[in-house]
Amino acid sequence: MNKEYISEYRRLKDAGWQVSKEPAVRFNAGGESETVGHIVAKTVAAKVLLQNGWMVDTEVEHPEHGEIDVLCYAEDKINYAVELQTECSDAIKQDKLDRYVHSNDVIEDMQMIDVGSLPAHCLDMRDRIITELGLY
Repeated sequence: MNKEYISEYRRLKDAGWQVSKEPAVRFNAGGESETVGHIVAKTVAAKVLLQNGWMVDTEVEHPEHGEIDVLCYAEDKINYAVELQTECSDAIKQDKLDRYVHSNDVIEDMQMIDVGSLPAHCLDMRDRIITELGLY
């Protein structure tokens, strides 16, 4: 792990997030409930964020707040969660914001992406995720 990620890694660990020291893409707990579209979108989002200077980890667990699809962090950038949802609603978004952002001071923001609205082709999906994450 590069030095620009160490302090943020420690802050996340101290706050109870089970974050990895190396970039990782994993299935969620059990793995059977994830759709292929969700797994592909999670992998694409992680790759795009990694290429834009964040350390990334997926399915990051916290004993009280659940599991974040993609967590990205870096010393000179905000730490944020990316949630890839097959069902997006205001209630789901608010629940995730409350658990991942409002419940602690180490994750500063969250972006929710509707997996069902993403293009099926991975390169088109990458372009849409770049746009939705504001990484043009």
